[in-house]
Amino acid sequence: MECAEPRWSTCHRAPTVAPHTSRKCSYSPTSTEGSSQKTSHTEKNTERNTVLIIRRSRGRKFSQFQEIEDAVKSLADEYGFRYELYPDEPMPSFEDAMQMFNRAVMVVGPHGAGLSNLLFSQPGTVVIEGVCNPPHVNMCYQRTAHILGHRYHGVASQGGCEKVIQIQPTVIRDIVETHMKLVKGRSTHN
Repeated sequence: MECAEPRWSTCHRAPTVAPHTSRKCSYSPTSTEGSSQKTSHTEKNTERNTVLIIRRSRGRKFSQFQEIEDAVKSLADEYGFRYELYPDEPMPSFEDAMQMFNRAVMVVGPHGAGLSNLLFSQPGTVVIEGVCNPPHVNMCYQRTAHILGHRYHGVASQGGCEKVIQIQPTVIRDIVETHMKLVKGRSTHN
């Protein structure tokens, strides 16, 4: 199936794709057109109720990852979400990565290549990114999230970025909780 040509908005300096276009071209893990096959992983969990956190083991990782992960896990449990970890060692298979991001309602992670998997997330996914501070700022995932119809929240590192992104776990926790309340509110009104 060919995707329709994107309709570009001219009301912003940067072009954006109209929301209906991204839906026509979004990844669907259940099957492809003309195929009735489903992967066993998809059959096990098709509900979109996952909070996904990205763990980087090398450069640009959260300096207090364990505390951030504990806070996100706790909030996921408290608000009735499923928690899932996207590690970079060992790296999930391509198919597993697509499915993990597709069932996520929220993705939390430091700036890095793992966020490129947002391409497989459904429109409306909340993206919370630990962003490098100047002069290392790169807002490519903010733009990606905007084009894909996601809700983006960038959190600036308190210093450095080459090796670690320094953000207090309480800051991430408060932002995650705020967005969880909003997601729960949207799901009860649908």
